[in-house]
Amino acid sequence: RNYRLGELFAKGASPEAAQAAIGEVVEGAATAPIAAQLAARLGVDAPIATAVAAALAGKITVLEVMSGLLSRQLKTEEFARF
Repeated sequence: RNYRLGELFAKGASPEAAQAAIGEVVEGAATAPIAAQLAARLGVDAPIATAVAAALAGKITVLEVMSGLLSRQLKTEEFARF
């Protein structure tokens, strides 16, 4: 369902129209904004969640999402140790 939403959204459907066409819950559409907010609050870099949330909110286009994510400088991932 997440893939289908992204596909429809990339083809020009609004997030609402894409979700209606799918007719089922699309978990990523609901969780991306929450994940982006949590990451911001905790100071965690979450570029995919942040970009998806911004696109779903109409703040940036799908092309801007792709351009922004693909132009990010590569860096080493860091993992928390508990």
